[in-house]
Amino acid sequence: MQFASNPSYSDVIACVLNPIRERDLSTAALETIAIIAYRQPVTRLEIEQIRGVNSEYTVQMLLKNNLIEVVGRKDYGKSGIDVCRRISR
Repeated sequence: MQFASNPSYSDVIACVLNPIRERDLSTAALETIAIIAYRQPVTRLEIEQIRGVNSEYTVQMLLKNNLIEVVGRKDYGKSGIDVCRRISR
């Protein structure tokens, strides 16, 4: 069976047929975003020092979901440059 509708209602129909899916944050994501909120702007290296584990994937997922944003860079001298992040507005 096939349904047809008026093309002018396509936006409304798309919202009904494709609802926004909300996802819960993992424990790692909650820990990471709490650190960023408290210490912003903060680098991934600083987050990893506080948490004690690799946070690269978690930070990338928070960036992808627009929960945090890049705000600058921090120079660590010989050990390199890292990106500073903060909570998205």
